[in-house]
Parts: sequence; structure tokens; C-alpha cells
Amino acid sequence: MANKQVEGKDVETTIQEKIDQRHQFLNGLAQAESDFRTAEKPVQELREKLSQTQHLLSDKTAQRGAVVSHAIKQTNAKLEEEIKGLMAQKAEIESEISKLLPNYEEKKERVDNMRLEARSGMSVTTDDLVYFRQKISSKTAQIEKIETAIEENKVLMKTENKALEKHQELCEQKENLLASLAMNQGDAKSLDAVNEQLAEIEKQIESQQEESMAYANGKAQTISGLRRMLDIEQTERDRLEVLFADLVNYHLLWRAEQIGAEYVKAAQIVEESYKNLFGIEVALEAINRRKDRPSILDHSCQQLRLPGFLIKGCEAKAGTEGLLFSFENGGDFIDKAAAAEVERLAELGVCQLQ
Repeated sequence: MANKQVEGKDVETTIQEKIDQRHQFLNGLAQAESDFRTAEKPVQELREKLSQTQHLLSDKTAQRGAVVSHAIKQTNAKLEEEIKGLMAQKAEIESEISKLLPNYEEKKERVDNMRLEARSGMSVTTDDLVYFRQKISSKTAQIEKIETAIEENKVLMKTENKALEKHQELCEQKENLLASLAMNQGDAKSLDAVNEQLAEIEKQIESQQEESMAYANGKAQTISGLRRMLDIEQTERDRLEVLFADLVNYHLLWRAEQIGAEYVKAAQIVEESYKNLFGIEVALEAINRRKDRPSILDHSCQQLRLPGFLIKGCEAKAGTEGLLFSFENGGDFIDKAAAAEVERLAELGVCQLQ
């Protein structure tokens, strides 16, 4: 895929800017989380202290009730004093909590909003994903090409050093023969042959040494350059791999927002239709006096629960245990829907309001 242009910028630059903005936002969220925990800690501690005080107060009040129920006329001054002290302590704690609550609630609201925003996706399209996947594949192919070039140059460098390897091998043979002769076990003729070969190899090395050294140095420099190039390409590919993993997540979150918006619209249609059907059922009951009146209500229709999601605009309603919409055989909306249905029929003149 060609390097796409987005409003004068290539897609990678545009996406990278979005990623940078995202990271900046997440850093802000981390700070907001820290601020919230700082504000939350004293409130929690005071609430725990208040709960303990309330339990003690409840126990002391029960003891006082027991004293009264047993018709003991003498006032338990110590108990009354303890109750009075606990009530004062309770009022003091409640006062301290009320002072901290505005800051706590402000920090909590900010964190809740930012947490929701953090689940929002960037507008990363499938074309963007394909572009980056192909870019990574291109980098991988380039890395493999460089690795092949390194191995090829290593082979060439090694081939050029065959004379030196042969010289080393002959030196070892000579050393072994000298050791054998020292033990009266060797063959002088074999030693002479090795010396002749060594002399020939040394002449060859001497005549080619300057050229071979230059060639070997050239290959070594080529390999060093290729390795630096390999490091750069591998670092870039690693960066793209990390970026791509983030982009897949952001793309899916972006898709979730789109589908979530459709889900909310569909849920609203289902909710309205569901209410109207129940309204018709009540209308059937209202306009019919017969016991064998028609009914559209099945036992399985008594409950409808549509869950919310952790998506901006698709959140569950407060106090609904994670539900976007719920109905459990009750609600004023049914009577309203039924009244509207009966009124519609009355306006048509096909029935009278009862």
C-alpha cells in the first residue's frame, strides 16, 4: 500500500500524534487516580471510624434500654455519659466527613469521567491496520535481507582466510612430527614434506597478505555496517509492533463505540415497542369485560433486561446493576401506554373510554 496522506500528513505521523496525545491523557489519568486515592483515604478512614462509633452507640443504647426494661430506677450516670460522648464523637466525625466530601466527590467525578474516556477508541480504521501490518512485513523482509547479506559476507571472509587455516594446520602437523622424532618414533621425510608445504604456503600468504588483509578488512567493515543497519531496522520494527498492538486495541474500542451507538438506538426502539405491547395488553383488559378476552402476554414477557457496556454513551443507568434498560412487570409507563392506546381507539370512534 502506498504511503497514505491524511490532510497533508502521512498516516504514520497522524497516528503517532494521536498515540502521543493518548499517552499524555493516560499520564493525566494516572495523576488523577493518585489524587483521588489521596482524597479517598481520609474519607474511608473516617467512615470506618464512624461505623465503629455507631456500633458502640447502638450497643450502649441497647444497654440503656435493658436497664429501663428491668425497671431499675437508678440512673446509670456512667452509661449516659458514654452515650453522650459517643453521640458527640459521631457528630464530630460526620462534620469532618462533610468537610472532606466536596474535594473527594470532585476528584471521584473527574476520575470516573477520565476512566470512561480512557475506554474510548481512536478513529483507527481497517485501512490503517492493513497499512501498518504491511509496513511491519516490509521491515521484516528488509531484516531478513540484511541477515542474509551478513552471513554471505562472513562466508566470503572465511573463504579468503583458507591459506591461513592451511598454514595453521601444517604448523600443528610439524609440531606433532617434531614430538615424534624427539621420542625416536618419527619420520624425517614426513617432516621435510611438511616443511616444503609450509614454505610454499608462507610464500603464498606473503604474496597475498596485503591484498587478503584489505579484502578481509573490507568484509569486516561491511559486516559491521550491516549489523548497525540491522539494529536500526529491528528497533524500528519493534517500535511498529508495539504501536500496532495499541492500534488494534484502539480500533476495536472505536468499533465498539460505533456498534454501541447502534445498540443504544436499537435498545430505545426495543424499549418503546416493549412498553407499547404491554400497553396494548392492558388496553385489551380495559376495553373487554369478557373473561375469554384475547391476550398477547406470555409468561416469558414479564421481564426484559438490556445490559449497558463500558463504552461512552452506552453506560448502564445508575442504580440498575449494570443495565441500560430493565422491566420487571411493573411501572407507570404501562398505564400511560395503555391509556394512549385506548385514546387512539377512542379518537377513531371504535371504542369508548371507560
